[in-house]
Amino acid sequence: MDRLSEALQGTPLCLILTDSKGRVRERRTGDRALHRHLDDICLAPGFSYAEEHVGTNGIGTAAEDGSTAHVFGSEHFSERLQRVSCAAAPIRNPVSGRLLGWSI
Repeated sequence: MDRLSEALQGTPLCLILTDSKGRVRERRTGDRALHRHLDDICLAPGFSYAEEHVGTNGIGTAAEDGSTAHVFGSEHFSERLQRVSCAAAPIRNPVSGRLLGWSI
């Protein structure tokens, strides 16, 4: 995460790591305005982005489907999320295949 977050500096992109239930564990951003916006929409460590809590979103959709998901702007259920787009991919244990979390 540290190496990837360095590449984000000065860009309006972020890297988010969640657990297998969609609860945000870590978040890295390269832009102060984006950092504030993510705080405003509670896309921050400790908050759950499971579909049952937030509606259609990249994290929740990926968790429901168990696969990579993309949700763009107006495709989000919540109006407050319609300014962002999301691509989420599962992180699995390479030996057991067990789902560990999601990289966004």
